[in-house]
Amino acid sequence: THFLETNDLPSSFKVSHYLKRSLTSVLLDFVHINAAAWIALMATANMIYYFAGVLIAKTRNEKSAGWFLAGCFVVMVVGYIILSVVMSMKME
Repeated sequence: THFLETNDLPSSFKVSHYLKRSLTSVLLDFVHINAAAWIALMATANMIYYFAGVLIAKTRNEKSAGWFLAGCFVVMVVGYIILSVVMSMKME
């Protein structure tokens, strides 16, 4: 009731609905990823998958594609860690 009185709201105002809508709006804004980022992510994943298929076709060895995919994963994780550290340093 304090919230209703402080903001001059009618007693029929549903605070729970307001909080749910507010939280949903904040979360949607927080996790929003633009279309260009999604397209870049899908294009990168498709290129990696394509090159893994080419590697299997050329070498006839599935292990080489496995090593290629594992290497791509490690490179991306290390890149993400570096990016996170750089962003953290800039935020301080």
